[in-house]
Amino acid sequence: MATPAVHNNNFLYDHMDDSYTPKYQIKQRIPRSLYKSGYPTKINTFGDLLRRTRMDLDLEVKQLAKQLEVCDQAVINLEKNRNQPRTPFLKKIVEFLQPHLNGPMLEDTFWQLCFQNNSSFPKAQNSLGDKLRAARMQNFLSIKQLAKQLKVDPSSIHNWEYGKHKPLKKSIQKLSKICGFEISYKKKEFHLPSCN
Repeated sequence: MATPAVHNNNFLYDHMDDSYTPKYQIKQRIPRSLYKSGYPTKINTFGDLLRRTRMDLDLEVKQLAKQLEVCDQAVINLEKNRNQPRTPFLKKIVEFLQPHLNGPMLEDTFWQLCFQNNSSFPKAQNSLGDKLRAARMQNFLSIKQLAKQLKVDPSSIHNWEYGKHKPLKKSIQKLSKICGFEISYKKKEFHLPSCN
């Protein structure tokens, strides 16, 4: 008659062959930085963010280049922070990055990294003009493109963004729809919610 098996929390013990058989396996995540050369442990630049996301997805440079419809060298240059991508290319990269970000990151931090080498992007968004300019750039619109949608002169957009004039109520309502944020208009004062 077979001796019944004895259970403990971690192993199944069989009296017949005096052996332990693991009931489960313990899996521990090993940091990629230990086995992937060049894996960024900290995100200090846009290149770090792109490289880490690519490596988290186990993509080779040539695979990402194919996805973005660029040559391999363009991806390498971005990861090494050699240049700031032009708007159409940056839009493709952002569309690649956003669904795959690994770990918590504030939206403001993400956009600051994306426009790190672009002096036009406001470092702080303390004024209406700064917030309008940031929103326009985050929607990958040039001043001319936004002016065309609003049916205003491009100089008006420039003046709004640099605090020389404030837009009329009808313009600010259109801006709200185009750029995807809420703007309140009270007592001739404008307020944009914080992007943080």
